[in-house]
Amino acid sequence: MFNTPVLFLLFNRPDTTEQVFEVIRQVKPVKLFIAADGPRKEREGDTELCRQTRELVMKSIDWDCEVKILFRAENLGCGKAVSEAITWFFEQVDEGIILEDDTLPNLSFFNYCSELLKIYRNNETIMTISGNTFHSFSHIKASKHSYYFSSFPFIWGWATWKRSWMKYQLDIVKISLASEREKWINNAFHDIEIRKFWIDLYQRASYLNEDFTWDYQWFLTIWKNSGKTILPQRNLVVNIGWGANATHTKEENHHLSKLKSYKIKMASDLPQSINLQSELEWKNFSNFYLPYNPIFFKRILRKINYLKRKYL
Repeated sequence: MFNTPVLFLLFNRPDTTEQVFEVIRQVKPVKLFIAADGPRKEREGDTELCRQTRELVMKSIDWDCEVKILFRAENLGCGKAVSEAITWFFEQVDEGIILEDDTLPNLSFFNYCSELLKIYRNNETIMTISGNTFHSFSHIKASKHSYYFSSFPFIWGWATWKRSWMKYQLDIVKISLASEREKWINNAFHDIEIRKFWIDLYQRASYLNEDFTWDYQWFLTIWKNSGKTILPQRNLVVNIGWGANATHTKEENHHLSKLKSYKIKMASDLPQSINLQSELEWKNFSNFYLPYNPIFFKRILRKINYLKRKYL
């Protein structure tokens, strides 16, 4: 039995959900939280897929555990559905692990998160623990330890504390000034290329409604609070949701769809200081986000043009 609470986020993909939940089932968390967004009325077949996905998970719980569910009747969208589910989770627990229906972890991911949640429980400088890293893809070694520190909060399987998440604001991009965002980003990164990328992205994102996503707001929340992320030396989670049905990872043959996961053994010798590896991490991070973000930017520009036509 596994004592760290787990939140499982699902929607309408029974195939990937089944694979991820099978790993959770092997771990047998004592406290299991399940949240699901509602079907989209305009999308044919969504209602049935959502029903199948929820039923698949509920009938697969075959161990003794406390189960809490948050099943939405209506579709809230990626931004609200995910962020409100995480808030619901941390209204009931002080720390925990978050997995989405397309993030497939290996078993060592769970002990890695659980151990680090305990070690850094009272260190408010550390705001989140990521289960994935792109170092394993490019064979760049970031640290002699089993994990290292960065300003990049990857979210393909992650963990955090209530103390961190309660700083989250879904509307942070809307309510913050461009000068404020620039200051937070400049404080997080030394490299001009990294700064320019994020400043530009958030300027474009400021034109969108908050429900377009939830994770860019989480990144900005961490940088606003000068927070740091723990990343594993070797990748522990793979994204199995690539394809046309995905919300963001639509390129089925993207090179990161081939990313492998590796077992990790926590080192007994912990890093003695929190030395950031953000500049090193940027090379791998940009391999994913830069090829993808032209698509993201096109979506933003379409939204901007729509709003201009509607309100100006």
